[in-house]
Amino acid sequence: MIMKRMKIYKLLIILLLLVGLNSCSGWLDLEPKDTTTETDLFQTGDGYRIALNGIYEQMAETSLYGKELSWGFLDVLAQTYMSYRLANITEYQAAVNYMYTNDKVKVHSYFYDFEGDTKKQLDSLIYYENTYMQNNGVDYSNDEEFDVVSILDGEVISIEDNAIYGKVVTIKHNDNLKSVYSNVKNVLVNVGYKISQGEIFASSDTYKVDTKVKSLLHFEVYYKDNAIDPENLYTMSVSDLK
Repeated sequence: MIMKRMKIYKLLIILLLLVGLNSCSGWLDLEPKDTTTETDLFQTGDGYRIALNGIYEQMAETSLYGKELSWGFLDVLAQTYMSYRLANITEYQAAVNYMYTNDKVKVHSYFYDFEGDTKKQLDSLIYYENTYMQNNGVDYSNDEEFDVVSILDGEVISIEDNAIYGKVVTIKHNDNLKSVYSNVKNVLVNVGYKISQGEIFASSDTYKVDTKVKSLLHFEVYYKDNAIDPENLYTMSVSDLK
């Protein structure tokens, strides 16, 4: 008798478990009221419009049409902004100088600053034929040759050969400002040529001073016939350059 009752109890427990599990599956399958599936969403025109609104909201982010693809990066490419005003915005510096694709170009040697710290002064010395020379510009290097462009509108006033830096192109921008591009090849301009800002006119060349450097541009800027740090050019106003 006792054994029969235990079997009945076991059967009742199993039946209760089955009923409980079956009822749980119903409320576990309920969909949240604040979401919908892709299949349900695109069954109506309103669903399509809701999805489209979501796309438009994402397109309004600052990385897209909320900034960069409307008045940010696009305007930098169009040279709408003065380059010196972008000096502290690192993500725009390459674009404003027309360095769109080559992100491997780096500074090899800085301008020698007489008021700078000793370590940077040592790094700004050029050693050639047992002689140390102060760097009057900035050296940009890369593992492969890269395009050389004019920093501003101007006129090519000289194309010469230098014992250290090879081919040298000088561009006059106004009565007080000129830029000098040394260690270049494949020069596309002649003396007297009117050049535009950002126009490609040469490419970097191999560097005889340091054979470990595969390709290099030596860049100098002169203001009122005095060499200035080209890196500071981006912080100067237009009135300062006249």
